[in-house]
Amino acid sequence: MSSKVISKTQIIEEMMCFKSSFEKVLYSKDYRLYWNGDEEIASFTATDAKQYLYTFLKFYKEHHCDCMSCSSIIKINKNSIFVNKYFKMHSFINEMLS
Repeated sequence: MSSKVISKTQIIEEMMCFKSSFEKVLYSKDYRLYWNGDEEIASFTATDAKQYLYTFLKFYKEHHCDCMSCSSIIKINKNSIFVNKYFKMHSFINEMLS
C-alpha cells in the first residue's frame, strides 16, 4: 500500500481556506443578527486551526472507528500525518466541520 506524508501546516493552510465555515461551526457566526456592536466577534485564526486540528486528531486516535474519512489515516506524528492513497483533503476538512 502506498502512503504519503501530509504536514499539519498544510492541513492548517487548507483549513484557513474554509475559514468562514469553521467560524459558523465554532463561533455560531449566525448570531450576527443579534450583535449589538459593542462586543468583538471572534475570528478563526491559524492558532485556532492548529488547536482544532490537535483536538480533532486526538479524538480520532481515541475513536477512529467513528470518523468516516479518517480511515485513510495510517499514522499521526507530531508534525505530520501518514495517509494512504485514498486520502482526500476536502473530505477530511468536511469531516472536521460535521
